Amino acid sequence: MAHAKLVLLYQVVRLSRYIRLVFDLLQFYGYLRLRNVQASPRTKLTTRDGFTIVSWTLGDQPNYAANIRSWLSCDPGAIIIVTIDEKLATVRTLIETLEDQRIRLYSIKEANVRNQASEGIRRTTTPFIVFVDDDVEWSLHTLHHISIAMSDPVVGGANTMKRVCPSGRSFTIWESFGALNLVRRNILHSFMAYFSHGHVLNLSGATAAYRTKVLQQEEFYSAFKNDCWRGRYRIRTGDDNFLTSWVVQKGWQTRFINDPKALVKTTVNSDSTYLKQLLRWSRDTARGYLRDLRFAIKSGDTSFRFYCSLKILANYTSDLAVAFETGILLLVTIFRGCGAIDHDHSSQM
Repeated sequence: MAHAKLVLLYQVVRLSRYIRLVFDLLQFYGYLRLRNVQASPRTKLTTRDGFTIVSWTLGDQPNYAANIRSWLSCDPGAIIIVTIDEKLATVRTLIETLEDQRIRLYSIKEANVRNQASEGIRRTTTPFIVFVDDDVEWSLHTLHHISIAMSDPVVGGANTMKRVCPSGRSFTIWESFGALNLVRRNILHSFMAYFSHGHVLNLSGATAAYRTKVLQQEEFYSAFKNDCWRGRYRIRTGDDNFLTSWVVQKGWQTRFINDPKALVKTTVNSDSTYLKQLLRWSRDTARGYLRDLRFAIKSGDTSFRFYCSLKILANYTSDLAVAFETGILLLVTIFRGCGAIDHDHSSQM
C-alpha cells in the first residue's frame, strides 16, 4: 500500500513539473510578444511639458546626485524632491551642485514615504507625475518610453523594467539573488501585461508614472495616508501596491514597458538584510492581492476578477509548485530511508 502511494506521489511530481514548464513557456511568450505590441505615440506632448519627477529621500544615498543627473538627461519639466526638516540643509547643498532650476526642494517634519509622496503630488502642476526612488538611475530614453505609454488616454499608470546594479565592484550573493528576482519579475510583469490588456502585477515604486488627476484628490490623500490593514493596523509600507490598486479600481488601465531602452537601474541590500527587504515586499504584495480580491468579489466586475486571479496565479504558481515538489521528494526520501520503497524501483521513476 505504501509502495503504491509513493509511486503515485512520483507521478504527481512529474505532472507538476510539466504544468510548471507550460506556465513558464507562457510567461516567456508574453515577455517576447509584448515588445511587438508597444503603443505608438498618440499625442505631441513633450516630456518637458508633461512630466514632473517626484523623489523622496533622507539624503544618505551615495549616488543620489548622479541619479538625478540621469533623470535630468531625460528632460522632465520639473523634479520635486521631498526630504525631512532635519536633512533639508544636506539635501539643499547637494542640489546646489547640480545647478538646474527645474529642481525644487521641500521638506516635512518626519520621514514617512506616504506623507512625502503626498507632498510631492500636491506640488505637481504637470499632467503626469513619475515617482522615482533615490537609488534609481535612468537610461537616456526612459522618460520618452514612459511618455509613449502614458499618451494613451485610458492609461492611468505605467512602469518599466528594472535591473540590479552592484553596490561595489561585483555582486554579493544577496545582490545576485536580488538581480535574479528582478529578472523574474520583469518576465512576470510582461506576461501579465500581454494577457490582461496591459495590467501589471504592481506599479513598482522604483519608477512608476501616473496621471496626475488620478491622484490629486482629497479622497486619495485621505485613503493613502490613513491606510489600515483590517481597519486597525496603520500601514506605512506598500505604497506602490496601494497606488496600483487605486488606479485600477478607479477604472484606469496600466502599462508595462519592457523595451531595453527604457530600462532603469536600481539597488538591493547587499547583505543578509536583503531577506528582511524581501519579506517586507512579499508581505505587502500578499496584503495588496487579498484586498484587491475582496474588492473584485464585492464589485462583481468580471474583468477585475480575472485580473486579480491572474495576478495571484502569476505570482505564486511557480513558487508553490517548487515548494510542493520539494516537499513530496523529501517525503519520498524519508520513506526510502525507512525502507518503505526499494531503491531499484524508485530509481526507475
